[in-house]
Amino acid sequence: MLDKPIYKKLFYWFFLAFSFSIPLSSFISTRLLLVLLLVSFILGGGYKRVVEFSWDLIFYMVVLILGIAYSSDHGDALKVIETSFSFIALSLILVKRDEFGSRGMFSILYFFSFGLFIACLICIGNASIRYIQSSDPSVFYFYNLSDIVNSHPTYFAYYLIFAITLGLYTLHYEKPIFHPVLIALLIIFFFLVLLLTGGQTAFVSVLLVFSFFLLRFFLGDRSDNQKITIKLVMMMMSIMFFVSLTQNGAIEDNLNDSWDRFALWKSAINANTDPIFGVGTGDYKFVLNDYFRKHDLEEFAMNSFNSHNQFIQIYLSNGLIGLLALILMLARPLYLAFKSNSSFGILVFFPFLIYAMTEVFLGRYQGVVFFALLHQVFVSNYSSKSEFSLKEA
Repeated sequence: MLDKPIYKKLFYWFFLAFSFSIPLSSFISTRLLLVLLLVSFILGGGYKRVVEFSWDLIFYMVVLILGIAYSSDHGDALKVIETSFSFIALSLILVKRDEFGSRGMFSILYFFSFGLFIACLICIGNASIRYIQSSDPSVFYFYNLSDIVNSHPTYFAYYLIFAITLGLYTLHYEKPIFHPVLIALLIIFFFLVLLLTGGQTAFVSVLLVFSFFLLRFFLGDRSDNQKITIKLVMMMMSIMFFVSLTQNGAIEDNLNDSWDRFALWKSAINANTDPIFGVGTGDYKFVLNDYFRKHDLEEFAMNSFNSHNQFIQIYLSNGLIGLLALILMLARPLYLAFKSNSSFGILVFFPFLIYAMTEVFLGRYQGVVFFALLHQVFVSNYSSKSEFSLKEA
């Protein structure tokens, strides 16, 4: 039988591989997650801290599971639980964060970003080949761009915003491992790919991140790296405004997420017949489509649209109790970041509030695993009163 130190090394490297694979392949990352869960059981111990580090995730999952009891469609309910499995798996896995060490925890975020870089290269390469074959510029936009890595463009945009934030933060506050020019080029690359995703919500979120660095630059010290950071930010903001002003319909409406969601929000709120408990974890789709058909919104029903608002969606399926669980899950890392005076934690988690206003970001595995990973990495560090290896100036 293998020695325990070997299991620890396997555990660490499997987790880095898992982080790397998240932007690249759901098929690979789900299987690596199961392997990690198995290895964590072999390592044993530490489970007394699961509730301490993950009580909000556990509460959210309990609400979803209880919602099965009053769902008529148990098949859809179990699919929701399956989609949300990462909450439980990562709670059990990252309770053993001591196996990584301080620097190792932050390496998880870098490996995720490196995997995203490879995913971007694959997307751009595939789109370029398709453009050569078809001369159709739409192959570079929205679904057409990220389909090759089986990722929804909205979730892909969330990944890109995080990578841009991590890059700017590293460049602004740290003595980077890599040359500052290389980091700057990576940030620009991620930003250009972000523009191709076409999401208006993403633009709002990244603009808030840029605003933070502008404010810190004008109010704080101005080192050489910070000057590079601010030049990058100002250049990217200029490009964003230029794109917004000059966009002349080259990207069709069906290739982006710029459309009216108010009717969906209103429908989902009105479709909920039980404000306290909701319609059930598995019945939200049937109930909402039925409401669409009864109120002459046949196009929405044909496309089986969800509410496109995470707060309203959980209210529909699990009522005010579910809404409370979601708010606690979103608010906890933000509160701990404020309490720890961690601007990086605030920058990472505040955009999720923006995402939640226009998308059901926990409706797919890509969104659940991304949020669960960040939540557990940050909360386990804050809760254990340890610090990230990156220090703010």
